[in-house]
Amino acid sequence: MIPSDATKEEIALYTQGLCHVFAIALHRRFGWRVQLVLDQAERYWEDPADADNYIPSVVHALAIDEHGNAWDVRGVRAMRAIRKELQSWVYVVEYDTEELRDESELSTYVGCWADDGEEPIDRPLDEYSEEDVIAAEVIAVRCVASLTDQLKESERPSLAAPSDCSPNWR
Repeated sequence: MIPSDATKEEIALYTQGLCHVFAIALHRRFGWRVQLVLDQAERYWEDPADADNYIPSVVHALAIDEHGNAWDVRGVRAMRAIRKELQSWVYVVEYDTEELRDESELSTYVGCWADDGEEPIDRPLDEYSEEDVIAAEVIAVRCVASLTDQLKESERPSLAAPSDCSPNWR
């Protein structure tokens, strides 16, 4: 991993509940896809009438560039390194990912909502405002500016998987 220059406070903010806001900021700014890391065994919500209708827990949200590199407030690394990294931080029983190409696809996981006449369903990710995304984008641009300089467009292959992945999530 190539670490960003985010502060400890920024890392805490965007790894402990608002990672999706940071990923959306990167998506809006650079056009990168949003990648959710899910635990399919840890169901956040399940329909009491249909066990096949559920929302899995969201472990983390990242942005994935056009070369398959994973970006978050902590920095950039190869997507293939994410599973090992996250599992050193939190136990994931049934690791899965979901790629989102559009911000609207995140709605399944955000806030508390329901269709007309239905009981509201609490979602695994907190609601966010336009101001939240703008604030995250300011931090994202500062945090990744030096990294994007290091990974010039002409020499931007996917990063090699790190040999020791010891995240500093806290």
